[in-house]
Amino acid sequence: MEISIINMQNTPVFSGTIDAGKGSISIKDFPAKMYILISTTSSGKIYTEKIVKE
Repeated sequence: MEISIINMQNTPVFSGTIDAGKGSISIKDFPAKMYILISTTSSGKIYTEKIVKE
């Protein structure tokens, strides 16, 4: 599964690949802001999720 995290200025802050259901991504070093996580499965489905880091 391909993972991207972008900030609200549409700038990528993370990009990588993880095994579906088996990986994790640490955002502890990210500044407190809102982000969008975009995941793309191997079958091409795209999922988005809003992340708020406080």
